[in-house]
Amino acid sequence: MKNHFLVIHAVRSFLIKVI
Repeated sequence: MKNHFLVIHAVRSFLIKVI
């Protein structure tokens, strides 16, 4: 299951977009 990986990727992408 790559649920954690997907969540981490989404969070990272969101943070990068916000900053």
